[in-house]
Amino acid sequence: MLTRTIFGLVFGLITVCTTFGCDRPPADSKSENPSDNSASASASDVPWTSADVVAGATVAKELGTPEAPIVVHVGPEVLFKRGHVAGARYGGEAGSDEGLAQLESVAKTLPKDREIVIYCGCCPRGDCPNIRPAFSKLKALGYRVKVLDMPTNFRTDWQNKGFPVEKG
Repeated sequence: MLTRTIFGLVFGLITVCTTFGCDRPPADSKSENPSDNSASASASDVPWTSADVVAGATVAKELGTPEAPIVVHVGPEVLFKRGHVAGARYGGEAGSDEGLAQLESVAKTLPKDREIVIYCGCCPRGDCPNIRPAFSKLKALGYRVKVLDMPTNFRTDWQNKGFPVEKG
């Protein structure tokens, strides 16, 4: 009986946390800034504007055309290998010094007259440790940079919408 009660309490707590996000503030306290969908990120630490955020459908439609941006994944390599935006290049996990150095090395091979769209996809964009440093680094290097709109994660915001995916 005691085991069943404890199990019920734990299950209930997990359900509440999963449903309402125990580690997140209530939904009504989220940022109204359209350039970032996270309550944890203040407007002052987001280096892009809403004009710098590009919709997945827009990028997916342009893939394979002469107007297509260069898409660069700036998150964990294991995620890139599991599946990434079709045609994307791996730029390094930009949340670390090593990853930023790798991104800079990759960037040097890219033309500066083409738009670069970056994404990570590991977590909500506003919580991502990789997007901000990648965006700032590429801007400092003189590139035209956009952020792929992934308010949730790669699976939800790209793959589940049927947009083109490659593995490996």
